[in-house]
Amino acid sequence: MADVNPLRDAVMSYLRRRGWQVEVDEPSGIIALEQPGADDPALYTVVAVVREDDRQVLIYSACPPDVPEHRRAAVAELLTRANYGLFIGNFELDLDDGEVRFKTGVDVEGTDVDDALLDGLLRANLATMDTYLGAILDVAAGDADVSEALATTEADIG
Repeated sequence: MADVNPLRDAVMSYLRRRGWQVEVDEPSGIIALEQPGADDPALYTVVAVVREDDRQVLIYSACPPDVPEHRRAAVAELLTRANYGLFIGNFELDLDDGEVRFKTGVDVEGTDVDDALLDGLLRANLATMDTYLGAILDVAAGDADVSEALATTEADIG
């Protein structure tokens, strides 16, 4: 019998070889990732979504807590400004519940799914979330305005 989820299995195999603990929600097909060797709980949640029929792999990093309603406009501005200069991926804000996440994705139709491809997808996601997380949290909490938070973050980038 042929494997019904070869792309998902390839992604899970890659993640396990890299030391990630993975758990699959079978109804949705979402793969929850727990960072390897983390002594402290992760600052954000990382999931992989495999769209088998469309041959797409998406990585999402969601940062807690959800943005309070009265701070969503400021965070939306921050994310819009951050997105403008990004080469790979984008930030998203759910205006209804305040969830902020960063998404990277790749269409693998006609392409071999190898470690280099998945490494690039995952590294770009984690590096970008790591870079902007402090600014997002500061603006969401009202501890910094958008210009200040973005200037500080982008000065650190170089």
